[in-house]
Amino acid sequence: MAEALSRDLSKMAARMLLRHCRGLVLSPSYASSRYSSRTAGSATNSFKVKVVQFFNQHFHDLEDILAYSSIARNWKVKVKNRSYNKTRERYGKEVAAATFVLNLNGRVRCRGQRRWIHGRLKELDICLEGIDVSGSIINFDGLENLASLKFLRYLDLSRCPSIDDWCLSRLGTLAGSLEELSLAGCHQVTEKGLACLCHLQNLKRLDVSDLPRVPYKGLVCILLEEMLPQCEIVGMDMTAWDEVDQDLDTETHQDVEAHTASRSWRPT
Repeated sequence: MAEALSRDLSKMAARMLLRHCRGLVLSPSYASSRYSSRTAGSATNSFKVKVVQFFNQHFHDLEDILAYSSIARNWKVKVKNRSYNKTRERYGKEVAAATFVLNLNGRVRCRGQRRWIHGRLKELDICLEGIDVSGSIINFDGLENLASLKFLRYLDLSRCPSIDDWCLSRLGTLAGSLEELSLAGCHQVTEKGLACLCHLQNLKRLDVSDLPRVPYKGLVCILLEEMLPQCEIVGMDMTAWDEVDQDLDTETHQDVEAHTASRSWRPT
């Protein structure tokens, strides 16, 4: 009987304490100002101060964790995109570029071979012909590791969140060999960055699908066709005029339609 009465009293005390502290939990800033350490004369006030301090410390630590997490991500991006100068000096530019790509969980293909290399590089006498770093954290600094490759024909930068217009301006060093380039899903790329590709005159295939920051895709497609006449543009339709501003005058529409008709017929 006594044990049952004791349990009932404990439950009642717990409910009373919960009601008493409910406003404190829901509004810790108000309670903190009301129940400071100088005015906490009773045990109840002291308990409330401790509860407020706990919540304030908890949320403060949460903000610190988020801040440290952001710093860690930025540090990781910086480290992953560092220049492999020591590797280049010791083993050559091809090995340095391959090591950089493989450390980004990408893959490389050597000249004259069809298979792709993943994971670790087992040979040092290589000549890179293809690089796939799709979906990686490669950025402007990381592209420096690829700048001196003279036989690179295929480069996949699709879905790389850090690839932007400034990065595309750095691809001019690959103009002598690059034949296939994929920028699909690079959401930071705009039409200004695509204009930088005019130096890549050896391109045969360019994938520019899923670029949300590129307006007037029909006009941009025509621009790319004019800059790179030997290149197949994938992902943009020259005849898609739904996004074209209605303010374009009739003469401009006629000129564009005539150009489209002339480009649509090609001799076999």
